[in-house]
Amino acid sequence: WTEDGDDPDDAHDRFTRNTANAIEATLRVTAEAESPLKLGAYTLELRTAGQSATREFTVVGDTDSVTLSEPTGALRVNGTVSFTATLRDAEGNPVPDGTPVTWTERNTGQSAVLVRLAADGAATDGASTAKFIAVNAGTAVVTAESGGVREVALLDIAPAPLAGTAAQPEPQLRESLSTQGAPGLAAWLGEAETSAAALLDNLSGIAAIQLWASDRWLRYSRNADDFAIPPGAILWLSR
Repeated sequence: WTEDGDDPDDAHDRFTRNTANAIEATLRVTAEAESPLKLGAYTLELRTAGQSATREFTVVGDTDSVTLSEPTGALRVNGTVSFTATLRDAEGNPVPDGTPVTWTERNTGQSAVLVRLAADGAATDGASTAKFIAVNAGTAVVTAESGGVREVALLDIAPAPLAGTAAQPEPQLRESLSTQGAPGLAAWLGEAETSAAALLDNLSGIAAIQLWASDRWLRYSRNADDFAIPPGAILWLSR
């Protein structure tokens, strides 16, 4: 067995060679707390009977940097906003899958501005995403944190468009509901977001729509404050 890395001498100390026989040979790569493998790319090479085979792998570390993408979505009341956090170790490698990520939203005023709809609590392929709904105009702070490293984004949420400027309701919105508009628990299956007001206008026998917003229900009935319903949202329809 041979091995190459950023520091070959150190790598030799960390690789354990196991006895090979005519059927198979194994090599266990271990890291010790007092003398860990250095971060970076390594190549293992097996040579036997005039033949050779190689396998590459990368040693990654804990989160060293968190970068937030630009928000996507509508920065206005009733709009949904999404972020992606990119997590890298000290060598710029994506952190291991399952690395914990914590998303928080903080409002600078007295009224709630953002409500979290969903968030990945662990990284996958070095990234985590979160989605929020804007419930009031104002300024909000979104934070993604992992391993004591955090990145913060400041959002200014605009008021909802004036009456008469919104798009006209779709004629058959209830077909995008998992229950076709029957009372009780339902899911919004539409590919794009809609508004609670537009959906209620297309449901006969329903008096109110409630949207599950991560940790509480938002309720809409006639003449109440409207809100956006994003794809995949969980709803409760009541008479």
